[in-house]
Amino acid sequence: MSPLAAGALTSFAVLAMLATNQIFHGGLWGTLRNDSVRPRIDVLDAHLSDDGELQVTFERPVGPETYGAFVVDLRVLDAHGRLVRRYDAATLAALSPAQVSNRWLVQVRPGPHGLGVPLGARATITLTTPESERALLPGPHRIELEDVSGARWSRDVDIETKPGPLSSNR
Repeated sequence: MSPLAAGALTSFAVLAMLATNQIFHGGLWGTLRNDSVRPRIDVLDAHLSDDGELQVTFERPVGPETYGAFVVDLRVLDAHGRLVRRYDAATLAALSPAQVSNRWLVQVRPGPHGLGVPLGARATITLTTPESERALLPGPHRIELEDVSGARWSRDVDIETKPGPLSSNR
């Protein structure tokens, strides 16, 4: 290969690398935006089953592949920001596989310290109401998830009663 061709190929490779870095992450010009630095969990939906159980659907669309998000706390707040229900790490770790309905091949699973949520996972978890507490009422609420690192994700949802069973586990 001639030195001119080698130089042209090298220049093309460097420009292609810089262009894709700019397109996907910024950083050369503008603010660096690297979604693979920290995990994010999106709460997609929440509703009550006929039995009054809370069913929350969430997914992890971005974040590093080598770091799973480990949910250690799930809180339900009312429209005024008051805590209505809290599911701590021990409660989440004790969920049975029947209470976790995974949508895709990558699965959310109860672990020894809460819920493990790998990259690309989407699941609906069913949370029972303790007998010592009142049933959760339909209406506007805020669902908050907390990771073992202290990162928090939340979403305002209008919890309604939705009849019908969950889809089966894959």
